[in-house]
Amino acid sequence: MKCFILIGLLLSFRIHAQEADTESFLENEDFEQTKEINYDKENDSINVTEKKENIFSKETLSHLNEEEVDSLSISSKPDAALDNLIILCRQKKFDEALELSRSIYPQYIKHPSYWNILGNCYYLKKNFIAAFIYYNKALGFDSHYNPALNNIAVLHLKEGKITAALKKFNQTKPTPVTLFNKAQLELRYGLIDEAFNDLKKINDAGSNNEINLTLAQLTLIIKSPTDAMVYFNKLTKAELFRPDVGLNYALTLLKLGKKSAAEDSLDSTEVPEGKNPYQNYLASIKNNFFKEN
Repeated sequence: MKCFILIGLLLSFRIHAQEADTESFLENEDFEQTKEINYDKENDSINVTEKKENIFSKETLSHLNEEEVDSLSISSKPDAALDNLIILCRQKKFDEALELSRSIYPQYIKHPSYWNILGNCYYLKKNFIAAFIYYNKALGFDSHYNPALNNIAVLHLKEGKITAALKKFNQTKPTPVTLFNKAQLELRYGLIDEAFNDLKKINDAGSNNEINLTLAQLTLIIKSPTDAMVYFNKLTKAELFRPDVGLNYALTLLKLGKKSAAEDSLDSTEVPEGKNPYQNYLASIKNNFFKEN
């Protein structure tokens, strides 16, 4: 059950004493051990039904907004325990997640995915030390377990340990989530060409609006407005109205000599009022491209 960062909860396992019911009798099944479920590495992925799946769906639920997360349903299927644990943690139903994790512990004790999910739960609770412990527990069962390597890298980033984070990211296999996280680190430090290449690998595997948006803006910087327009044209009108998109889209149109279309884009872009970076950017565009004679 691959589950990359952003779901979590450190679950301690405590044995609770329970008084016997004097009216009941012990049956043979009371002494039967719970059968351990073999770990299937090839089918280790999230199988949660989303209204609209995207390229990240098999690796994480962190791309979903709160409303989308709340709409996810617990499955009654016998093999859905880990998916259910992911959902409960992501919905921040930690008591229910704790109860479920205890009940499935004997079956999934040797699954790196089980320990990784617990680490993610603690990450969500902002108990990063506990999250780190559980991610390493997952690596104890599989030292190359991609989600845990990725999630430890993200923890290193939160601690400001950039070299350690990059080292962990470089140990991961390239997947949409690991490439995306690595690209964020590269963008933070101005490694635009490297970030572009990593994001393009994601896009080549399957289109995603946020990736298209980032590629459009990076392409405008390192290539040409014509190349950038290829990615802008993949976005919806609603996305083009966003200030972080619309202003760059208008700039791209201006660089292509499409002044009228750029004006329409600026008029449609929902730029927040008052002093803010978007207003400064808008003023800069107008001063450079719409000077009165």
